Amino acid sequence: MTKVMPQNGSDVSKAKKDSKKMIGHKKCMPANTFNKSIRPIYAAMGLLIMMAAGIIIYSNTFESPFLFDDEGFIVNDPAIRMTDFSWDNIKTAAIKGIPAHRYLPNISWALNYYFGKLNPFGYHLVNLIIHLLTGIFLFSFIKNTLRVYPDDSRSIHPEFVAFFAALIWIVQPVATQSVTYLCQRMASMVALFYILSLLFYVQARMAMRQNPDKKIVPGLHFLGCALSALCAIATKENAGTLPLSILLYEWFFFQDLKLNWSRRQILWICFFGIAFTGVVFWYLGENPVSRIIASYSYNNRNFNLPQRVMTEWRIMVYYISLFLWAPPGRLNLDHDYPLSLSPIDPPTTMLALAAILGLFALAAYSAKKNRLIAFCILWFFITQATESTIIGIELIFEHRTYIPFMMTCLLFVLVIFRLIRNKTFVYALLTATVLVFSVWTYQRNQIWQDPVTFWTDCAAKSPDKYRPQYDLAVALYNAGDLSGAVIQSKKAIQINPDDAKAHTNLGNALLKQDNIDEALQCFHRALALNPNYADAHNNLGNALLKRGNTDDALQCFHRALALDPDLADAHNNIGNVFFKQGKTDEALKYFHRTLSLNPDQTEARNNLANALMQKGDIRGAIDHFQAILKKHPDHVEANINIGAALARLGQIDAALAHYQSALNSDPYNPEAHNNMGVLLIQKNMFPEAIEHFKRALALRPGYESAINNIRRLEQMTKH
Repeated sequence: MTKVMPQNGSDVSKAKKDSKKMIGHKKCMPANTFNKSIRPIYAAMGLLIMMAAGIIIYSNTFESPFLFDDEGFIVNDPAIRMTDFSWDNIKTAAIKGIPAHRYLPNISWALNYYFGKLNPFGYHLVNLIIHLLTGIFLFSFIKNTLRVYPDDSRSIHPEFVAFFAALIWIVQPVATQSVTYLCQRMASMVALFYILSLLFYVQARMAMRQNPDKKIVPGLHFLGCALSALCAIATKENAGTLPLSILLYEWFFFQDLKLNWSRRQILWICFFGIAFTGVVFWYLGENPVSRIIASYSYNNRNFNLPQRVMTEWRIMVYYISLFLWAPPGRLNLDHDYPLSLSPIDPPTTMLALAAILGLFALAAYSAKKNRLIAFCILWFFITQATESTIIGIELIFEHRTYIPFMMTCLLFVLVIFRLIRNKTFVYALLTATVLVFSVWTYQRNQIWQDPVTFWTDCAAKSPDKYRPQYDLAVALYNAGDLSGAVIQSKKAIQINPDDAKAHTNLGNALLKQDNIDEALQCFHRALALNPNYADAHNNLGNALLKRGNTDDALQCFHRALALDPDLADAHNNIGNVFFKQGKTDEALKYFHRTLSLNPDQTEARNNLANALMQKGDIRGAIDHFQAILKKHPDHVEANINIGAALARLGQIDAALAHYQSALNSDPYNPEAHNNMGVLLIQKNMFPEAIEHFKRALALRPGYESAINNIRRLEQMTKH
């Protein structure tokens, strides 16, 4: 291990003469502690422990579904549906993907789609890999920082401090919103490049200290720093604070807090200042002030700029409390955080401001003697600056702590080492912290495994907030709990009666319950609130179609497409109408269009296969049925339909297997029983066949096909 050079990097001659002196400390660490690395086997074991811990606590997330903004950013974004690996498709994903300017996450989602379509496993795997890599880079960054500026923490080796800080960060329960929540790959990916850029910077400056006359190695590290920074900027806007973090690091640990920098160093300050300004203009345009002010009206916020700033004081204190105490009951995707309407409403507003000012005062006071602690405090607020100050985005999200908590973990470990002299007790306390955080993280991840469970949790924690109540209603509807969806939709409407989406969702649930009149009222109410709501027109068409008003229904579907030409459901509905009218060729066009817009539209694929069956393309139909069953093996209608197709090809046993699969999923399906009976006749299994026909008739009294089959079987058995 190389020697640690003096703090003042601007004085090279002094560095060469006094390479063992540590400036800025009253007491330096023993040379044998910081100038020697631990054995490689121990370092490797530490990294394996970090990776194993991360894999274990996130092992229950790989099948967690797409939730909330995942739908808009991934599932319903056509730009990331890359089926052919090409530069044009990558460019389309980067530039046209949602949200704008977040090029690398969009590309990563396109690659996920290319390899696994919308199977959530691959998306979760990539998110976890990013999280673990970030933890490893954080470990290296902290370890190098402790070699640049040794800390008097009871003579503990820097690898141990770095190990516990990085491990606690990896298992921190609040991080679940950046790892398990798929679209927040944006938060984890920007953190990856953010800390990697800083790591390269530190390595470059360490190389300059070690060999002042050599330029290649520092130059390569600076190049890595610049490229990582560009990747961070291409990932998310909070990368804009990176130049400030680098400047603060340089001033704290390489300039010894001195203000008399050389002309060359001032040029570096100007460079980073220009870089920071450039990033601001890149994201906010030529007039950042106007853009910030407009962000409040554009996003229809229920708070103004002063209210947001005051509320964020309390939220930052809340974030700090989450670091220390984050059981699953305190974590929530969609917090209903009360506004600060004035400095004294609520009174905790001023208390929060006092706490923040106190932390700044502590950082200023401790900068000379406890510089690492001061840096950790300032890091927290600098890395929060983009999302927790003046820009009119939503008030609170837990993933905003992902980067700030990096140095908070280091601060926590340093304080523990300084306050407790007994090293055995320190290790036990830190290990207990890791175990408790790991259990909380695993428990929190269990809530993400099912949409109904997840939104039930959110709705219970934010009972007066419209959005979680509405999203729970949608989740209940998608899960087939129509009664629950009706009740929950009405609750959402009570909170916000003017949102057309809630009325539409209520109408959908009522329509599934065959309450056509009430459903029609809901759809008309939704359109009265928002005449240009394409989904409401489409759903109104479904209700009219169910009532038998085919022409009016078609008008609604076409109106929906006029408002939103890419509304896949409307294309599918028109195709259904044509198919029922015997216009198979027209129906096929609409079904193909539906699947081009949404390849995972199961209903459209099933309809397309049925239309192909009608055209005599049995093999083509079977291919589509198999595509459905590959993703949804228990899909009842697809199993019944592929059974009918296989029967037409004479593959009786295979057809029977699919009918049995349908009955395993839905024992009360009359079509499956009837079709099973027909095939059993062909195998001369008459008693079994008659039982299925009788079962079909019991489930659907007057079922004509089952009645005819029973008569036919009775005639056959008489002879």
